[in-house]
Amino acid sequence: MCVLVRDIFKHLLYRLNRELNIDDLSEDFKDLVFTYRDIVKCLSNMDEDWSPLTFLAFLTSMIGLFWGCYLLAFRSIKIPELFTSLLSFTIVCLCANILILVSASTTNELSCKTKNLLRRLSYRITGRHQGIKRHLKEYLSQEHRLTLWNIYIIDMSLMFASFGTLLTYGILLGSLKNSS
Repeated sequence: MCVLVRDIFKHLLYRLNRELNIDDLSEDFKDLVFTYRDIVKCLSNMDEDWSPLTFLAFLTSMIGLFWGCYLLAFRSIKIPELFTSLLSFTIVCLCANILILVSASTTNELSCKTKNLLRRLSYRITGRHQGIKRHLKEYLSQEHRLTLWNIYIIDMSLMFASFGTLLTYGILLGSLKNSS
């Protein structure tokens, strides 16, 4: 679903950049504003419907990634089949985590770029497009982003912060186990 929204945002960004490069706004500008409104509604509905499931998927993949890495790093596994299955499980958790974070953060980034470009274009709206300007200000005043259950807005910094946290707690737990 994020791929579809990203593709629409990319196309909208392309069309809006063309509008930015011409002196007077074209007649298609109204359609672009209403397209933005529809995409933003879709993004809000996606966040409302899918953010709890995304949060649970992210949380379980983080837990699986933590325990998989911890067991691989601090436990001696003598059975090759067990090592291979644990390594495979850890890789699957890592891939699930990266897929969630990269997809949603890229979508949020494109949403932000589109919003900023529309904000720049709103200052160029003349008298014949005043009705559109009111609608545009209404759409731009609202915040529409993909979140983890409305707790955290998904961005690239979350990926680095979560992996750093896993590494820190893994080292802490491993050193506590070794000192005991």
